[in-house]
Amino acid sequence: MIRRLGWFLAVLAAVLLVYAILIEPNRLVVREVFVPSEPLDRFFGDAVVVHLSDLHLGGIGFREKRLLRALERIRPDYVFVTGDYVRMQKPYDPVLDLLRRIDAPGGVYGVLGNVDYNGTRQSCRICHEGGPDGPLRGADPIRMLRNERATIERNGRTLLLIGLDELDARAGRPDPRRLLEESPREIPRIVLAHTTSFVRPAAASGADLYLAGDTHGGQAALPSGLLRRIMPEKRWDFRAGRFRVGSLWLYVHHGIGWSIVPFRFGYPPLVAVLRFREEP
Repeated sequence: MIRRLGWFLAVLAAVLLVYAILIEPNRLVVREVFVPSEPLDRFFGDAVVVHLSDLHLGGIGFREKRLLRALERIRPDYVFVTGDYVRMQKPYDPVLDLLRRIDAPGGVYGVLGNVDYNGTRQSCRICHEGGPDGPLRGADPIRMLRNERATIERNGRTLLLIGLDELDARAGRPDPRRLLEESPREIPRIVLAHTTSFVRPAAASGADLYLAGDTHGGQAALPSGLLRRIMPEKRWDFRAGRFRVGSLWLYVHHGIGWSIVPFRFGYPPLVAVLRFREEP
């Protein structure tokens, strides 16, 4: 009996490992995320808003093709991307190709993640031609916000996007907290950031929505206490999903690609479609 149980557990572990390595990392899920916000609902109306994060591209493979097909079906008006575009030390040509193939009439906006500050600094190709000191390009596939604001106009209404960059701030670029404090409160505001480092200052500033990524949800359905021991640098208070911080809505995307270990279990690649009303 004990031997049979041992064999059963061994087979089960093997099946789960195969699923986590070969199946779930390619099982792209499209999920509606309800963020009840009257100001954002008034601004966006029937527009389709998509949140992506942690692409971690190594190339255009099966998962990336499924992502592009999903976006073709969804037909987003706006796409917000919260960092980590490639796997460590991988080239940026595939992600630039993917971003160029996203059709979003209202625009694609994003911030950089920690992996985008790898030693090659190829991420500068997203923002600049010829490296970090080159001129800004006029036809970028994404509008990168590096501790700066962007104004979006729609049907006579105005929305403010605030892109925060933790690593740029350390290098002497504008102070994110000051950027939040000086943002006008009379119009709706969405904060884009790779991590949740600035979620409490954003809540204090009266922002409506904060979009982030970085955690991958742990990439596997492990206890948060264990994840704190394995990766103490991450902010596991906001592991993944929707949260309320004061009057601020926070949504932490659990990502599309993988980092370090090529597997996912319980947190499949995700396309989040944001709806600014109560869930039916």
